[in-house]
Amino acid sequence: MIIIELQISFQEKIRYWFWGNIVRQLFLKIIAQHSEELLSKLHSSYRGTLAPYAVEPIIAKNRMVITVHPNRRYTVRIKILDPSLLSQIIKALEDTPDRTYIIESIAIKIHEVTIEGIHPEKIEPPNHKIRFILISPTTFKPAGSPWLDPIPSRKHIVASLTRLWNTFIQQKYEKTHIESIANKIKITGINLRTAPPIPIGKNRKIIGTTGYILMDIQKLDKEERKLLALAQITNIGKNRTYGLGTIRITTENTQTNTQTQ
Repeated sequence: MIIIELQISFQEKIRYWFWGNIVRQLFLKIIAQHSEELLSKLHSSYRGTLAPYAVEPIIAKNRMVITVHPNRRYTVRIKILDPSLLSQIIKALEDTPDRTYIIESIAIKIHEVTIEGIHPEKIEPPNHKIRFILISPTTFKPAGSPWLDPIPSRKHIVASLTRLWNTFIQQKYEKTHIESIANKIKITGINLRTAPPIPIGKNRKIIGTTGYILMDIQKLDKEERKLLALAQITNIGKNRTYGLGTIRITTENTQTNTQTQ
């Protein structure tokens, strides 16, 4: 797995509602210019399954509508989960610094690209008492249900993470594990709110939840705590490629700062 960090700037002042889709389009445009075959792998071959990447948009604390200013740099991240795609995507990014891309009439210049490799088995498990922060709107599609559910229940969170682990790391968790792991997590506090609908395509909007959940996870073993930590790399829930489900985990007594720019 890798996390690609892009330092970008804009030519003019722009106020935009949730930058996730813009970042997604920027990434896909870079890939398309390099290889249509690779672009197809990111789309067609994964329909009906989990997308092999996730996006972390421009985020400011408690705000989804963000105004960007010219000549100021902003950080966005793309998270690549499928090991078989890593070398191709890294090559596609080689020539991006100092190039400008037009996305929905918005000129975006890439200044710097940083790539960090992450070995899932070496993920540092969080401490026993944590703040599980939903930085961007998060929603879930429970198995067998035709409806989305914006409530970040323990079961929804664990189900999303076990599916991601089984798909991109190794087949390890069965359905019976979901209930077992979820029941070991004790909720000690909640501060959640429903975000306004996020546009994710033509005539399509999605509702998600932001805020944080205080968790006591001392009953989880080391591997189960690693599973929870995976959320920071992969995003969780539905529409991860649009920047939904971006997660941060801090210790409960740590001053939280979700502003990345």
